Amino acid sequence: MAQSALQVEYIDKAGVNSTITLGGDNTPTSIAERRRAPRTQIIKSARVVFEEGNPDTVFECLVIDESRTGVLVNLGTPIDLPNNLILKITGGAVYLTRRVWFSDTRAGLEFIGDPIISEETGHRMLVIWDILQKNGLSAANQELILADFFGNKGLRQAAIDAEASFERLNSILSCSKIT
Repeated sequence: MAQSALQVEYIDKAGVNSTITLGGDNTPTSIAERRRAPRTQIIKSARVVFEEGNPDTVFECLVIDESRTGVLVNLGTPIDLPNNLILKITGGAVYLTRRVWFSDTRAGLEFIGDPIISEETGHRMLVIWDILQKNGLSAANQELILADFFGNKGLRQAAIDAEASFERLNSILSCSKIT
């Protein structure tokens, strides 16, 4: 029984758009055989953020396999992805990626360099966000201080500004108690 063929569009290292056919009776070298690193099947929720054009464009996706060099994502709907994306794995690492290929709802993304945010830091940030939601600004800021603001000057300034705004708001509202 012949398998159905799948058209896959990809961009080679020179930036040239190409198409290959996988499956059917005359199967070329499969993508799995061309990979530089073995992949592990997983399911993780993530977001892809467009780096080009409108950086506010964000799509939810599932990471369905990963390796040290990249991931396979399923976007759930056909989307015309730009060449460069930011991949934010929920509660984990954040990567700058290059779209290597796409077909229908799936895309192969190659990591460009080291993670922007490591998996450990991403997890710790999520814990501090949870503290902020449950215990408030002061408790979250204490955790950020212990984490040295993850070495991020912008985060440090945002925390200082938020604490100062909280103190001003508290001061103004507490004056209404005076009778």
